[in-house]
Amino acid sequence: MSAAPTTAISRDPATGQVIAEHPFASAAELESILQRGQAGFAAWSGHTLEQRADVLRAMAAVLRRDREPLAALATAEMGKVQAEALAEIEKCAVLCDWYADHGAPFLRDEPTQVPGDQAYVSYLPLGVVLGIMPWNFPYWQV
Repeated sequence: MSAAPTTAISRDPATGQVIAEHPFASAAELESILQRGQAGFAAWSGHTLEQRADVLRAMAAVLRRDREPLAALATAEMGKVQAEALAEIEKCAVLCDWYADHGAPFLRDEPTQVPGDQAYVSYLPLGVVLGIMPWNFPYWQV
């Protein structure tokens, strides 16, 4: 029985060439990462919806600005066709812009049918969430 790997290796699927190696986090490093994520969540919670929308707009701008190297990375790491990678990156940028412009109503409290407005539905943030995602849409996931 072989030991568990300590490093994630990214290879070009066409050539097998190693693109990058990333060591797995230790339990202590993982705990630190989660704590930083929770601290970021707390800070983010203090931002207004307009400030959050500005971050989404900035993210869309970065995706568009860096589309060529991002597409090249997706092509090298997973063999995604460059045209598809570019389209995925633009799709992500469009979604960032859309939520910046239209996202706030999704977060508004909603009334219920309880008499006298004594109850409502409120959408509260969860904090850090782990997502295990398929590999074939690396930018769309996030």
